[in-house]
Amino acid sequence: MSPEAVLSTAHHRSVEDAFTAMAPRLWRALLLYTGNHEVADEAVSEAFAQAVGASTPIHDVPAWVWTAAFRIAAGEMRRRTEHAGEVPLDMPAPEAADASSIIDLVRALDHVSDLQRRALILRYYMGYSNVEIARIIGSSPSSIGVQLFRSTRKLRRLLSEET
Repeated sequence: MSPEAVLSTAHHRSVEDAFTAMAPRLWRALLLYTGNHEVADEAVSEAFAQAVGASTPIHDVPAWVWTAAFRIAAGEMRRRTEHAGEVPLDMPAPEAADASSIIDLVRALDHVSDLQRRALILRYYMGYSNVEIARIIGSSPSSIGVQLFRSTRKLRRLLSEET
């Protein structure tokens, strides 16, 4: 087997391992981010397809895929908004006991900026640090800290108004 084939096989295996480990969680994060099942499906699929088809091996597959998936989803949401006006919220009815609080949270996320929504999901849903979020989003850790502070303050205010 040639060295290129060995690298290609190793790369495909690393992408496959990343898919197995993180695809469901990434999909849920994208669903929270976009509020749309179809966009979440497409963004996850396209991000992993791009990772598999990359011309050179990706050093950090999970971070690369997260970044790509969020960018793909953001682009699709922009496209849909430009062509169809307001994007409908396509969230399933949660099966948790406090489904109304989850729905309230998803609705409140519509009132923070795109950057803030991504940072919130990556921090509080995925557990990434500010440094990791900054690397994924393409920002600075201090900017992420400010965005998280502002958005959590706004969400607290919005959610306290709804109760």
